Amino acid sequence: MRQILFFLLVMCSAFSSAQETERKISVWGHVRDSFTKQGIRDVKITVMTTDSTVLDTTRVWGNPQPGVSYDATYKTRVPAVAQRLIIKAEHPDYEDTYVHFNIRYIKRNTFFDAPWHYMKRKPKEQRLSDMDRELGEVVVKATKVRIAYRGDTLVYNADAFNVPEGSMLDGLLRQMDGVELNDDGEIKVNGRKVDYLTLNGKDFFKGKNKVMLENLPYYTVKEVKVFNKTTERSEFLGRDVEEKEYVMDVQLKREYSIGYMGNLEAGGGIATPEGLDAERTTEADRYMARFFAARFSDNTRMALMGNTNNINQQGRPTQSGDWRDNTGQNGRTTTHRLNGNLMMNGKDNKVTNNVDYSVEWDRGDFVSRTSTENYLSSGNSYSHNESSSRSRDFTFNFGDNFRVKLPQLKVPFNMDTRLDLTYNRHHDWNQSASAMFATDPFAPGITEADTVNTTQTRSHYRSRNFNVQMLNALTLKLPWGDHIDLYLNGHYWRNPGEGDAQEQYRYHHDPDRSTDRNRHDDTPSHSYCWNARLNYTIAWLSGWSVETYGRYEQEYQNNVNDYYTLSPSLPLYGEGDLVAGSSIIHVPDLANSFSYGQMSRDYRAGIVSGYTKDADGNYTNFRLELPVCHIRQRMDYRSDPLSTSLSRHYTTFDPSVSLSVARNNFSRYFYLRANITHTPPSLLQMLDRTNTNNPLAVMLGNPDLQQQTAYTFAAYFQRSGDAKTPNHYVSVSGSLTDNRVVQGYSYNQQTGVRTYRPANVDGNWYAGFLYNLGMPLDSANLFRFSLDASYRLDHIVDLASTDGDGNSARSTVWVHGTTFSPSLRYQKDKLSVRLSGNLTWENTHRRQQEGITSSMAAINTFRFHYGLSATTPLLWKVSLSTDFTVYSRRGYTDPSMNTDEPVWNATLSRPFLRGKLLLLLRGYDLLAQRTNFSYTANAQGRVETWRNGLGRYVLLSLQWKFSHNPKRRT
Repeated sequence: MRQILFFLLVMCSAFSSAQETERKISVWGHVRDSFTKQGIRDVKITVMTTDSTVLDTTRVWGNPQPGVSYDATYKTRVPAVAQRLIIKAEHPDYEDTYVHFNIRYIKRNTFFDAPWHYMKRKPKEQRLSDMDRELGEVVVKATKVRIAYRGDTLVYNADAFNVPEGSMLDGLLRQMDGVELNDDGEIKVNGRKVDYLTLNGKDFFKGKNKVMLENLPYYTVKEVKVFNKTTERSEFLGRDVEEKEYVMDVQLKREYSIGYMGNLEAGGGIATPEGLDAERTTEADRYMARFFAARFSDNTRMALMGNTNNINQQGRPTQSGDWRDNTGQNGRTTTHRLNGNLMMNGKDNKVTNNVDYSVEWDRGDFVSRTSTENYLSSGNSYSHNESSSRSRDFTFNFGDNFRVKLPQLKVPFNMDTRLDLTYNRHHDWNQSASAMFATDPFAPGITEADTVNTTQTRSHYRSRNFNVQMLNALTLKLPWGDHIDLYLNGHYWRNPGEGDAQEQYRYHHDPDRSTDRNRHDDTPSHSYCWNARLNYTIAWLSGWSVETYGRYEQEYQNNVNDYYTLSPSLPLYGEGDLVAGSSIIHVPDLANSFSYGQMSRDYRAGIVSGYTKDADGNYTNFRLELPVCHIRQRMDYRSDPLSTSLSRHYTTFDPSVSLSVARNNFSRYFYLRANITHTPPSLLQMLDRTNTNNPLAVMLGNPDLQQQTAYTFAAYFQRSGDAKTPNHYVSVSGSLTDNRVVQGYSYNQQTGVRTYRPANVDGNWYAGFLYNLGMPLDSANLFRFSLDASYRLDHIVDLASTDGDGNSARSTVWVHGTTFSPSLRYQKDKLSVRLSGNLTWENTHRRQQEGITSSMAAINTFRFHYGLSATTPLLWKVSLSTDFTVYSRRGYTDPSMNTDEPVWNATLSRPFLRGKLLLLLRGYDLLAQRTNFSYTANAQGRVETWRNGLGRYVLLSLQWKFSHNPKRRT
């Protein structure tokens, strides 16, 4: 028996050795100048054994972008055996350089990082004379290609787009085919969301796209590249252990990539607010001033940006006819901001540090008018609200991202540390008046609606929010090919909030219940959370891997909600701020005040199976995660009517699966993801308590709540072509939620009081479809057509009833939403013209339920716009950028919302001093017709809202740009 086992062991060892001898592994390396630490082009690499036997030869490759730190990289293939290698680097201008590399372990490794070559430049007299000559400037004139593909990278040539003078990066991106921007700085390319926006391949306020979009001048940009980028962790490990990131990288022109540059603009103008906002507006002047200054080098970057304005930061033509991306349509804000960024890279890029900070002062003035229809089981209710508010904010943010990557140690490691610190001081003053009706006040023939109650409030809320978060990740690559990940994260949050309010309630069917009251709310809170996670991943040569992990998280939160009645009463709706002075008696509202502390401990373990193959332009990534989580929670609740402790522990299983498949360098890309998520109700919702702090909204608990389960999926397919072929993007998504936790309520028809009680309902789901098309209409790509079309169906279930019906009844609403947005653009030389349109239809239909005596007819609302935008040169070097769009709405309950609004915007610009100085005259909403409406619908009702906007203004500004590009040392 021993002989047989010995024989099998020998045979297995021989077979394993034969396999290792037959296969090959990759050896990666870098070549740099010993003085400048810059990559060297056209270097020949020869890999030899110690007896000078040549195993492989190759040449370096890298990013040839001028002015950007060049990383000369090579990759060779050698037999997968333990051996000592000699790697030779040769270049005519440099002395031959050798490095020795000892491969000790093979096992399941697929690649190794060799020591870097640092080549010493030869003396000048030793170089060939024809290599010494410097070429003079060469000017090549050719037709500018706007879009092209380089392998799997979509490249936009910035100079080929006709961008209005004075624009920033956001103005350039809006001109690019297939690119969309929204209010929050989210970017989509051909329908697909971009994960990160980078500058010259490096992070720049990562996750805060708007900083770069609104401050980087468009004229500094050479190219915009969009591609699927391997993550930092995957690059370090040599295989894709995470999904590739969809990245947009902004490449600067050579003259702005090395040296310093700046852009300053200041201006002022007049405004004429219209409509309801005009009565509340005392500020008629408009102003803006901003600057951007930066210094770039191969390994450092320093940038400082400032902005002060009262024009909501934007208000210039968008060239798309769609004003959803214009923050100028939500209230009126005055902003003062200072942003800074400092990036420092080691010359070998093994150590990087990226610091960003910002200081912001914001002042907002908001006016709104809201009409609501509430669906009930026996006759719907209606409400109308008008409010105005002022806010004052101060925010300081500091972030530091420190990375160390040492791939050449005996145990290579990659460390990533992120520190974020935020302080926010907020003040909010609000006045509102609302009324509840038993009949529709806007229905035809109604002269006086049946009023149930009216409310007037005046309040002042203030808070000081402090938030600090630290994330630490360490990846260790083991000699035999596996790797270990260590994560340690922490978070602390504190907010000592408080507020005062004066309130007046009038009940028209029960006048004896009417009341006036003054309140003071003291609501401090704080929380902390920390977690630790350990992963061990086994990777096989076939591309399959198995990751096992364990994770522990502890979270604590403490909330105090102390409510007081102020006595003696203050005069209602007086002038000045509401401040609870020392002479005012605070009478505790013991029936509604409460506090609680909650501790949660999360024990999680799981296994992740993955498969990755990336070769010959084809890419496949599969990931299946099977996590098990056990959570233990305890809450200590304290109040005058109820003091108790609750505890629970439960286990969840939330599997997820994803698949990515790309072919032909990502010209065909398919992605699928599906997952199951369990979410338990909060312990506070499960307390059997009654809170009457708001007389019109009584809050109850429900000890019988169950956890909800959500099943979601998303899939999309992207087909990319060059400038002469169509681009397609198709997306399908959906979700089904069982036991969804909703705030069901019972409505008192005499007083208008709602009694809310959380409950579980089934039947909530949605399905959505999106299609994007972009294609040229002629061989010269002068005409280009694009189309965005989407459809979404929501099946929404909630609970609502009137008193006397017993428990809340199910309310089911179907919401169909369809959007169709075509556009046609013509561009030749400096002339750019675009025709665009949009049609959005929403159908809201309440389903007839058993036991419901009233039904609702289907409601159809339409929003559509159509218009033309253009950018063209005029006489005497003057350029015009303008757009004219008609916005229309139909089907709204409030007749004032069913309007047609012609909106005209224009900008005239004229350069001086060879383009260094630019004079701009902007006109926003010149016809004074723009308004701002929104519409939402769910199972409890539908809401139509009007908000104040910026109003018409004309602004004259002067912009100055400068740059200095030092000559590179030869």
